[in-house]
Amino acid sequence: MATPLFPIRHDIFDAELEFHDFHAGQTLRPSNEVALHTIRLNHPDGATGYRLEFNNHSVAYITDHESNGGSYDKSLALFARDADVLVYDCTYTAEELHSHVGWGHSSWQQGVRLAAAANVKKFCLFHHDPDHDDELLDRIAAEVTAQRAGSLVAREGLLLEI
Repeated sequence: MATPLFPIRHDIFDAELEFHDFHAGQTLRPSNEVALHTIRLNHPDGATGYRLEFNNHSVAYITDHESNGGSYDKSLALFARDADVLVYDCTYTAEELHSHVGWGHSSWQQGVRLAAAANVKKFCLFHHDPDHDDELLDRIAAEVTAQRAGSLVAREGLLLEI
């Protein structure tokens, strides 16, 4: 949150801000009722996945992650196990992966396999390739829904009730 990527200064916020550092793998407890689990993701510059748990509900947020091979990571399946929602890095299609090895992102097909292995209730594709237009995302949405009913492609303004 610094120039040039974030031009708004912290001092203009009408809030009391606190920053606490952590390491991936730690569980953070912002209150007694909330647990925020973290996991290290496979990305060239490092990244962290999150699982937020509150009131017997959970959301797993896993972006900036490159799955090894064509499958999914078993550690992520355990991390996301039985989550109400899995928001997952689905930047590429399986056909595009071979030309993006080492970029730190996964395919929607890997996401479908992870969602099934983790037994998540709702799978949300996220972190779209900027070269993918709405027409392609609509085709992906149809394909993923055919493979895993109730899945959805994230879009601007999307709200999910949990």
